[in-house]
Amino acid sequence: MSRIWIAALLPLVLWLVVSRISAGMSGWRTLARRFAATAPIRGERLRFGSGAMGRLPLPIRYSRCLSIVVGPAGLGLSLMLLFRFGAKPLFIPWPEIESVEEVRYLFVRVLALRVRGEWPTLFFRGRPEKLIRQAWAAAGRAGAGPAESARRIEAGPD
Repeated sequence: MSRIWIAALLPLVLWLVVSRISAGMSGWRTLARRFAATAPIRGERLRFGSGAMGRLPLPIRYSRCLSIVVGPAGLGLSLMLLFRFGAKPLFIPWPEIESVEEVRYLFVRVLALRVRGEWPTLFFRGRPEKLIRQAWAAAGRAGAGPAESARRIEAGPD
């Protein structure tokens, strides 16, 4: 009987361990120490979004499991419940984002967000990228500080 319980629980335990390790390797837990979301975030919400977090050349990819909120105050990220173990929802205010720029990742251009004083970089493309560019530029015009990077992005790569 005990072997049946072990066989039944082992996949669940492995899933939780892998989720926790991924959150640590990507830098999610590092960001959560400073930027854990404490309230619902206002803004445009994208469900089942994709992105990556960590360091190039091998960031941890989150494919179709992110909830991304792009609002006037900042960027919100959370994982689907199935993947959330060890990864609290995040809210990163625009003034805490040091730079937003295009980079090349595996033959494609992606939008890279670097958070002030933290090591993980966040990578987006597609619809999240467009919304982030717009909000970043708007925050720059509002005096939050990112106007120079927004101009670099709008001008495109050299």
